[in-house]
Amino acid sequence: MFNLALSQAEEVLYIGLSSALSGTFQAGEVAAKEYKGKVRCFDSRSITAGQGILVEAALRLAESGLKAEEIQKILEKRRAALELFVAIKDLRSLIRSGRLKGVKSIILRKFGLRPILGTDGAGKAKNRGVYMGRKNASAALFALIKKMIKSGQVKSLQIVHVDARRGAEALAVQCRAEAGDRLSIQVADMGPLLASIGWLGALGVAVLRRG
Repeated sequence: MFNLALSQAEEVLYIGLSSALSGTFQAGEVAAKEYKGKVRCFDSRSITAGQGILVEAALRLAESGLKAEEIQKILEKRRAALELFVAIKDLRSLIRSGRLKGVKSIILRKFGLRPILGTDGAGKAKNRGVYMGRKNASAALFALIKKMIKSGQVKSLQIVHVDARRGAEALAVQCRAEAGDRLSIQVADMGPLLASIGWLGALGVAVLRRG
């Protein structure tokens, strides 16, 4: 991939999955050493929509004429302003993989609760809360970000899903109604890493705050 990119450009900025959750970023760093400074590596400290929102920002900055080093410095600030929330509808993958077990697993299933996951400042997985009922993911995510949108704190949103486009579009409609034309919103499929964990029905939103 670096060879392909460098065949069309003088330098490359690689924006990788959180190094705390995947070895992909470290593999990129190893590969980048072969290019003698032409490839810069940036740890998104996020996944799926969180990583995507930084890639989108980098693309716009590159189109404005900025170099990779300048873009990386701007992304460091934007990374600190990034929030990621992922509502899990189907618990089976979490249970099978051992990420959800013991008493917590029993309590969630008994009371019909579902987890909302995310990443912290270091890029590690973080529990962001719970919601009630398999059909309430969209409403639960909107409740978490509504105040930020209403106060004008949000610069852009990326909404992602695993075979749950209806819920993703419903969330986008709610966010647009709250923000008007002040907000850039995109809807896409969830990245494969998180999709394999979140499983069918998972719905996520990345929030880039202003600042």
